[in-house]
Amino acid sequence: MGRPKKETYKIDERYIEEALLLAGRYSESVKRRDQLRNLMTGNFEYTKDMAIRDLIGGGVRYDTERVQTSNISNQPERIAILLDNDFVWKERRRIQEEARKYKMELDILNRELAVIEVAMNERMDARTRAVFRCLYIEHLPWSRVKDEYGTVLRPQKIRAAREKAVFEIAKELITVEQYEEGE
Repeated sequence: MGRPKKETYKIDERYIEEALLLAGRYSESVKRRDQLRNLMTGNFEYTKDMAIRDLIGGGVRYDTERVQTSNISNQPERIAILLDNDFVWKERRRIQEEARKYKMELDILNRELAVIEVAMNERMDARTRAVFRCLYIEHLPWSRVKDEYGTVLRPQKIRAAREKAVFEIAKELITVEQYEEGE
């Protein structure tokens, strides 16, 4: 009779490719997420005083012999005209649009990172998780990859654990996609 065969689970190649991409850029995505969170903390209000400061210090460049000027050489007059022409409102809109783009980017990063983090915490065994950390978070060379007990692994074990990690991320991608389709 023999030992029962392990159940094989076939995953579409596009999920494997996406999982590889997510894993490969995981540490950069974490850094970018942290940067975006820092940018978005706090409530930023653009005021007339800020606009005046920006307009006063705006047109001078010290790396060239030329002096950049506008059509209006009288600086207070130029500032007054710009302030009358809704400069503050336009800057607020520009800042809000920039914040909206950052928020969209942050939402995408959070979704991508959640897939990896759920796969790591719920789907990967300890060795697979340890190899994933070594390869994709710490960016260690294969010669320094260790398992959960601190034992340096042979290339075959590393390759198997890496493939399993990517496979588990791909399975999580499928689960998320199915959940989103069901909503």
